[in-house]
Amino acid sequence: MASASILHIESGLNAALATGANQRGHGGYVYAKLGLIRDLTRLGKTAIALEYYHGEDLGFRGSRSEAVGFGLIQNIAVWNLDLVAAVRRYDLS
Repeated sequence: MASASILHIESGLNAALATGANQRGHGGYVYAKLGLIRDLTRLGKTAIALEYYHGEDLGFRGSRSEAVGFGLIQNIAVWNLDLVAAVRRYDLS
């Protein structure tokens, strides 16, 4: 298993990548996320992200799994609160 994340502070661009395989030596997955953090309102920072997951031979041989998602987080600084909305589509065959 391996993963890495990066945040460019000045632009707010961020990315994450993870990959791995099961302990039996067959099957694996890849996960990628691309996001942006900005000060869009006076409430606090706003973060948006797109993510993608793909797996093969996990759970059972011959399986294929995918997920695609979108997320939005709005920070409300004066209340120390994050509002989170996310949509994700899963597929397993």
